Amino acid sequence: MHTLNICMPLEYAARRVPDKTFLLAGPRRLSYADVDAQARRFANVLAGLGIGRGRRVILLFPNGPEFFVSYFGILKAGGVPVPLNASTPAPELGHYMRDAEPAALIADATCVQAATQARIETGFGGAFFAGGLPEASASPEGATRLEAALAQAAPEFETAPTQPDDEAVILYTSGTTGKPRGVVLTHFNLAYIGQHVGRDFWRVHGSDVIQMISPAGHIFGQTILHVACDAQATLSLMARFEPEAFLEAIQRDRVSFFAGVPTLAQLMLHSPAVAKYDLTSLRAVMFGGATLHAETARAFKARFGVELITGYGMTEGVPFTMLTGDQFDAAPAGTVGLPARGIRLRLVDEGERDVPIGELGEVVVRGPQVSRSYLNLPEETARSQRNGWFHTGDVGRMDPAGYLFLVDRVTDLIKRSGYSVAPAEVEGALLQHPAVGEAAVVGIPDSVRGEEIKAFVVLKPGHAVDEAELIDHCKQRLAAYKYPRSVEFRDALPKNPVGKVLRRLLRQPS
Repeated sequence: MHTLNICMPLEYAARRVPDKTFLLAGPRRLSYADVDAQARRFANVLAGLGIGRGRRVILLFPNGPEFFVSYFGILKAGGVPVPLNASTPAPELGHYMRDAEPAALIADATCVQAATQARIETGFGGAFFAGGLPEASASPEGATRLEAALAQAAPEFETAPTQPDDEAVILYTSGTTGKPRGVVLTHFNLAYIGQHVGRDFWRVHGSDVIQMISPAGHIFGQTILHVACDAQATLSLMARFEPEAFLEAIQRDRVSFFAGVPTLAQLMLHSPAVAKYDLTSLRAVMFGGATLHAETARAFKARFGVELITGYGMTEGVPFTMLTGDQFDAAPAGTVGLPARGIRLRLVDEGERDVPIGELGEVVVRGPQVSRSYLNLPEETARSQRNGWFHTGDVGRMDPAGYLFLVDRVTDLIKRSGYSVAPAEVEGALLQHPAVGEAAVVGIPDSVRGEEIKAFVVLKPGHAVDEAELIDHCKQRLAAYKYPRSVEFRDALPKNPVGKVLRRLLRQPS
């Protein structure tokens, strides 16, 4: 019988390099052996409650050691972690609890209030653990202190023999287009991601210190977690992203690698605080989750002298395409790269026919890292997994050399006077203006043209420009039907927890 459990890389590292630092959390340092030992204890706690193979457990934690102990303990018991963002409010948490039907809920002290409220609202009767509570404080009603449970548990545990295609982790999509959906990732999905991304894409080694900026409940966070563990590297943890703390951690922990969204590139290029910190330990940076515009890429490489990596994927699978440092300079500007190892990628029209080279089509993929289903959504699963191909909902074009260029989400394309306009193209033009720090473009209803193009802009500190100048700037760079007809200046753009701009909020009337 073939068995696979995604906690095996942790167990291997705990045997091979037991004293190697796995987690850096400010002054706290935990070795691989420390995390594995505590995870065995938690697996015993769960087994004692009858929570084993296939049972789901919701984790409501910021990035911290307690998350990792709980996460790997659930996996050792054969259970299925359902990690959520620590800022999840009670009503949204209630949705996840009803959908995932967990056997247990584990919450950090900062999340206990939301967890308690959601338990009451949903009538949840499963096990409830609270971690990180002050010693003098009372425990929430019905809660067991995580630390006390670990201290009383037996130290030895034999990991459950799960199968490669067993449900391993459920991640909820960020909900940029509607109610979040649970994406089911298998042990094989995550094992492939950990090895392939770390070895072929990010080229992570045991000597690396990787900064974990993204929440563990996001696919970026999950990828970072498994890549680091598989490579026996060290993770520098951030409980929540704060710009200055991010820079300080790079200097303090001698971070050599981080992965994030392109808004981080803008932050590092334009924040005056960058000059205060020593960032020379960085050897490589990966940007994904949105388009890294060519101007931004060139400026970032010139400023920080790092290897730059870009890629394209989503919660349902990582990566679909990739572009590593040695390919970057030779690749055409704006591409998200070539299909990743094991990935078959096509661009198709509405009839699912391949489109000619250079024309726009929906990106469809298949490969070993692609999720098998959405949780409790058979119709949505069937719609997205048609004819053996996962339909991403992204629009792109491919050049003769096989490089993929993402244009936008199918749902984000602006339909103006019969023409399709990609927001990313207009945003790229706006970002070429020296005063523009961030830009987002949406379509707004228009009685004559169907939709009209509106830009939302955040200026760089100390810069000024007016609406007319920005519109004229775009007119010189874009076809007449593509330039924005109005510009609204903002202090900040609305974003989800990992920094992706929420265009649906910009479309709402102010």
